[in-house]
Amino acid sequence: MNENSPVNDSEHIRKKHAESEKKRRDEMNIRLDMLRKILASTPYPSNNVSKAELLQNGNVTISDL
Repeated sequence: MNENSPVNDSEHIRKKHAESEKKRRDEMNIRLDMLRKILASTPYPSNNVSKAELLQNGNVTISDL
């Protein structure tokens, strides 16, 4: 089989995309873990917003990146 065939190119692109997506998810999970640690060590804010609400808002904000 020709090394430069469309099938090989397609497979290469698929693998690179999968690697990029895994890297992006791993980086996002690291950011979420850091946010969770910060929220766990932060006292409740004075405006009565719970840590769970802050975490949920943080997840929405980070997922929008």
